[in-house]
Amino acid sequence: METVSSNIIIPQSTGIDKPKKSHELFYFGYVDELGYFRFESAYNPQDLEQGKEFCQLVTPNSFYRKLRSLNTLHTLYALWLDLDGWESPFQLSYSDILARFRELGFTKDPTFIIRTSEGHYHIVILLQPLRAFPEKIDFWKKVAAGLAKCFLDFGCDVGASSNPVGFVRIPGHPNYKYADKPIVEVVYHSDTVLTLSEIHQVLIDNAIIKKPKEKTQNEHKGIKEKIAILEKGVPHGIGNYVCFTLAIYYREQGLTQDEAQKKLLDWNARLEVPDPECKVKSTVRSAYKNGYGLSIKKLNEWVSIASVETQSRTEKMPHKKSKKPRNRIDTYAQKIHALIESQGGSLTISQRSLSRQLQIPFRSFSHALKKIPDLEGISQGKGRAAKTTFNLIQRKNLKLVYSAKNYSEEMTQINDANPVCNTEERGGGVANGRVSSLRSRAEK
Repeated sequence: METVSSNIIIPQSTGIDKPKKSHELFYFGYVDELGYFRFESAYNPQDLEQGKEFCQLVTPNSFYRKLRSLNTLHTLYALWLDLDGWESPFQLSYSDILARFRELGFTKDPTFIIRTSEGHYHIVILLQPLRAFPEKIDFWKKVAAGLAKCFLDFGCDVGASSNPVGFVRIPGHPNYKYADKPIVEVVYHSDTVLTLSEIHQVLIDNAIIKKPKEKTQNEHKGIKEKIAILEKGVPHGIGNYVCFTLAIYYREQGLTQDEAQKKLLDWNARLEVPDPECKVKSTVRSAYKNGYGLSIKKLNEWVSIASVETQSRTEKMPHKKSKKPRNRIDTYAQKIHALIESQGGSLTISQRSLSRQLQIPFRSFSHALKKIPDLEGISQGKGRAAKTTFNLIQRKNLKLVYSAKNYSEEMTQINDANPVCNTEERGGGVANGRVSSLRSRAEK
């Protein structure tokens, strides 16, 4: 960040000197002469000069679209505290703030101390720029809230100080919150740029934040096993994320950036849908440059996705051909037939009661009835009061009578009510015939 025309703070690395298209946006806030917040507007870095003249507030962190929220944060550039000062006996001064920083063990002073009115200040600490991934936002909030606790007796507003999408006042503008409208000004400036990890360590040394537990041997072993799962390959869609996680792990294991890059290029080439090599190189470079730590939460997420995909593929692989399953409908039909037959061939009952009695799913019951050819059903009533009379029809044998007429044999069907019947043939043989109008002529 830098002071532009001595009255506005904006990051150096946003491309302010290069008026090209940028995906970053900074917000200006406008406060009227009565001290009421009126509106906010998003500006590209190269357009900040247009808004700084009449807006009094600016967001030190940037956003990637026109919506100021945690979900749209682009880059974390700074951490700040809002100090409301002492009520008595003396007003807070910037020398008190510097003394407190040194008492805490910081070897560097804050980057900016901005006096918003007599005894009221903003403290701004520039950070090594961090892409605003969810875990980094959480880390920022944790560190900011911890640092705010160190200045509670200075009237620090913890809520405003631990909000990464909040505003700070722009030096050079009047503060309309007060009747005398004091001019906001920078009272101290240094070249300090810290990392969140450095601030975090100071808070640990002062027992503000608990020291994270060191991983046990079993935990290290568990991480190693999960990394081995990811190294075998991952499904399309998470390749770049997993590449980033593996690069962080390799860096923490002491591999050089070139070694990690070579290893991950080989890994990427084995994927079903490899990413472009330039994308892999960029991911590895980001993991090594910005000093990210391994996220166990993300590691578990990628392993879970990779394991589910592997299991799914295993299930789709051809296995030994299984036996053909029994036809349940035929089994249900046999049970229905046996029960009606045991009742003398006739039974009156509701269909649902019968299906429950035989433990047959009602959806399958009607299909089973169709499998019984000699069953007749007559329903009476409607709704739940409806009952059906099931009768097993007694089939009669059919006889065909042959007569000689005009040197031919004519078969006449006697009973055409049966789909299958026994017939008598001349010569005493027995044959099966279907019910239909059968007529056969044989030349003598």
